[in-house]
Amino acid sequence: MVLELRNPRISTEEILEAIMNKLKWICSTGGPLAIMGKEESEQWGGESFLEDRIHEPSFPITKDNHYKKACNVKGPWGIIELENHVAIIVSDEPVQTTWIPFDNELGGTIVRWIYAENSGEIEKHLKRMPVLNWNNDGIVKITSEFMYMFDSVGTIKETTEENRIMISLKIGTYEMHSQEYKPDENTHLRLQQFRRINQ
Repeated sequence: MVLELRNPRISTEEILEAIMNKLKWICSTGGPLAIMGKEESEQWGGESFLEDRIHEPSFPITKDNHYKKACNVKGPWGIIELENHVAIIVSDEPVQTTWIPFDNELGGTIVRWIYAENSGEIEKHLKRMPVLNWNNDGIVKITSEFMYMFDSVGTIKETTEENRIMISLKIGTYEMHSQEYKPDENTHLRLQQFRRINQ
């Protein structure tokens, strides 16, 4: 039983090992999370974007700030276009979130803790997870090998190492998939997965 059906190298043992290595869990202060390239993330203005640039002569008065754009994303995640780059938005309610990479940097899974009795229950259900039918949520081009996942309400400079997660993926085009995993009445995990398209 694996997290990603196309990659047999992702074994139950590797998932368990990743968990036992103390995966980092982060949570937003109330809104979505943003995923951006390490350098591009410095251009994320969060809620203050509009206030910082409203006085520029060429700046459109009706333009939304970055945080408002993130909040307008529908569904479990989506992509928004900014000035000269894009941001992947992990939307919906603020919940504890972590990242489990594939062993070859060709994808990985965002795990969102909607509800569960404790982290031990999450570990147990990930180890025992059956083959799932994933939803196809679109395609995204990854142009940076190193990305941050962080609270979209603020700027990357307002975060610390403790409240952002580094995501490492090979540059390329990825499918985006999601699944609501409810192994029992006390557990609900939202799984959101990147899978690199063979090129």
